[in-house]
Amino acid sequence: MNAAKGQPLSVVLDFDGTITVDDIGDKVIEKFASDGWQDAYRRLLVGELAVGEAWAIEANHLNRADERAMVDFAITQARTRPGLAAFLEFAAGRGVAVEVASSGFHFYVDAIMRREGMDGTARARPTVRWDQSGRGVLAFGDGLRDCASTALCKCDRIWSHRRNGRRVVFVGDGFSDVCAATQADVLLARGKLAELAPRLGLEFRPFDDFFDVKREVQRLLSE
Repeated sequence: MNAAKGQPLSVVLDFDGTITVDDIGDKVIEKFASDGWQDAYRRLLVGELAVGEAWAIEANHLNRADERAMVDFAITQARTRPGLAAFLEFAAGRGVAVEVASSGFHFYVDAIMRREGMDGTARARPTVRWDQSGRGVLAFGDGLRDCASTALCKCDRIWSHRRNGRRVVFVGDGFSDVCAATQADVLLARGKLAELAPRLGLEFRPFDDFFDVKREVQRLLSE
């Protein structure tokens, strides 16, 4: 990407495994999904399903009656990476737009963000609606695009910032972040994404926590 260095910055953050230390969505599925979700996961591992397709099937194995319990469970399980509050305060003070782009279910993403004082932070994530039998169905609100590969189209979230004349930093950790990583002007990566990026010819800077993210954004602002 060749965005001008003088452009204002946006930072697009993955949620599970990036903002949180663990993948909370996986923990919710493992604890609350009815039998049968394991087949979707198996098919994902052998390449028969894309991430978004498997996630939609797994959501359908959740039950509306468990929603409150799932939220409570997610809140107790979620540990956020150190430095998150400091990074958000710094970004707000420097005019850096921050958006969370997640394929995670809205009920736990929103609850954890609320706990972390992030009610005012922009977010894009699928909504779980409940069908007549009480089973979960993924839905996408106005302005959000879905993707068979990753559920939420994170690339589109990056493009929306670029269309507004902003230079975009993407921060992610997993396989489902690869597409978005190719569209960002600057990539911060850890975990599986950091392993995959060199194989795809993607330049990146590693991060362990949000103090690292803050330092990198501070460096970009000073260029």
